[in-house]
Amino acid sequence: MSKQLKNYLDMKNILLVYGYGLKNSGDMAITEGAIDSLVARNCNIKVIMRYNKSNWEYKESIEYLYSRYNKHNVCFYECPFTLNRDSNLLKTVVNYLQGELITLGLFKAKQVEELVEWADYVFFNGGNLFRCNSFVDFARLKALFFPLDLAIKKKKPFSVLSQSAANINKAGKNKLKKIIQSSERVFVREAISYNKLVEIYPSLKGKFILGIDMAFYINKELDFMEKSTSFNNKVIAITIRTQGIGDINELEDNLKFSIINNIVKIASDLISTGYSIVLISQNVKDDEPTEYLYKKMKDKVKIIKERNPQRLREIYSNVDLLIGMRLHSIILASVVGTPSFGYFIKEWGYKNPGLMDFLSLPYSYVDESNINYSKILEIIKKKDIYKSNMKKKIEAEKESMDHFINTLLTE
Repeated sequence: MSKQLKNYLDMKNILLVYGYGLKNSGDMAITEGAIDSLVARNCNIKVIMRYNKSNWEYKESIEYLYSRYNKHNVCFYECPFTLNRDSNLLKTVVNYLQGELITLGLFKAKQVEELVEWADYVFFNGGNLFRCNSFVDFARLKALFFPLDLAIKKKKPFSVLSQSAANINKAGKNKLKKIIQSSERVFVREAISYNKLVEIYPSLKGKFILGIDMAFYINKELDFMEKSTSFNNKVIAITIRTQGIGDINELEDNLKFSIINNIVKIASDLISTGYSIVLISQNVKDDEPTEYLYKKMKDKVKIIKERNPQRLREIYSNVDLLIGMRLHSIILASVVGTPSFGYFIKEWGYKNPGLMDFLSLPYSYVDESNINYSKILEIIKKKDIYKSNMKKKIEAEKESMDHFINTLLTE
């Protein structure tokens, strides 16, 4: 970035909506990448968190983020809504009613209004939020987009950072259409989602830009923890997931049964040829199935529970290969040059196959087939080639997306 551009951006006040939490390391990786990208532009940055002080995750995540950005002009603010999927039914209903009153303007969200007013530019953070398949999904969308509705009202320019798409019902299409129409740009993090959104909104095709997941923007120079992980040679990591899309519900028992059996089989095959296996849970909701798998394999594997993206990057940099069911385990591994084999459920949407196609990495679906043992060995054998190819693709896509973001901030 040129010195002239940096000096210009020094004057920019940027509001990021939202910062996510440490319960899911993938969400935190997106948060880090988005903030790191803005820090590199020397902007004044304020971040509305996805959680408020009523949620335990808020305090833990804020402490982590302030440790990372204590030398930079980044401030964090709580969310006006309580969007906790783990609440009981009564509490969830109360939370959604309160959220509805805020979006209708009957309850004031003064702090959010002040933050939007302060901003020269608003970015809605990346993720998998361009989906709506139920009333609950629609209610969440309406609440999550409230700061953008304020930006529209106050005539503040905004763009949406890298999103994926999944099923979108009629109500969701209408809500998303308003946001897309009013935005300057909507970045989409894989070609499959891009094509789907263009198909749904052909008249808005010019709004969409093919980008890259924000986690790829993580700057290791901002890491603040000492290295603490090392493995012996010939180590393969595995992440397991047994949740449906959005981690809202458990998968059906037959799918969970297939996942466990297929992971046990591939792990046993690899152990028999001299590889060590480490099971990694980087999401609170993956702890239970990971522990179950660990107990099933007894003393044959190791287990690590870790939510910190910096620690996870360190772990993945020390293994030969990742067999990944979590999207951001694959992204964090690829950031440090470790190739992956993806193992997915079709209902998770376009983000998983889209990422693997972009990185030219192999994958299969639990719904259709087992994990290909010979393919695993082939990837390991050619891991340096995969590493080089991934790096080239990631850098090229980041350079392209940076150009568009710089243009948005300097127009």
